[in-house]
Amino acid sequence: PIFQGDISADGDVSIGVNARIHGNVTGRNITIAGEVEGNVQAQEEISILATGQIRGDLRANALSINSGGIFIGNSRMDVPGKTSSSATGPSISSHQQSS
Repeated sequence: PIFQGDISADGDVSIGVNARIHGNVTGRNITIAGEVEGNVQAQEEISILATGQIRGDLRANALSINSGGIFIGNSRMDVPGKTSSSATGPSISSHQQSS
């Protein structure tokens, strides 16, 4: 089943390995083990685990993508007290382990 709609929290958000989300996700720290089709915005960090997939734009202070995790979209990193940086165009990241 697919959950359609936005998820918003003041605290941490975890998207489980079997979850499929069609909507935006916001929270303090966000961990993605399932699939998200939508924008993801964290006050602190976004972590894409090996089984995680994001198709949409990201905005956070920090981003980590484990080997096997997939990110297709644009990213913007906000570091407190510093100028924001953003990707110039769509980025496609796929971290795969070699055999």
